[in-house]
Amino acid sequence: MNDPHTALMATIANTHSPATPVPCVANPTSAWTSDDAAEQHEVARLCSRCPVLAACRTYIEQVREPTGVWAGQTSHSRGFHGPRKPMEKQQ
Repeated sequence: MNDPHTALMATIANTHSPATPVPCVANPTSAWTSDDAAEQHEVARLCSRCPVLAACRTYIEQVREPTGVWAGQTSHSRGFHGPRKPMEKQQ
């Protein structure tokens, strides 16, 4: 089984296309990882039509990234500000 990050990246790679754009790939901007709440809210709106939203939500539930926009949620709205969960080692 893939680790959560590898699984998400594979889903993005297999999905992103001009017909099914993944917003964080199609709109590369520093706002996705900004500490500014207004910038995060602006790009988080783009996630509502994302074709990998469910996979991204699964990732953020498993890894608990403390920063950036994931699955339409800002770091502020997730309310998690500690260290991320460690990834399991592949065997």
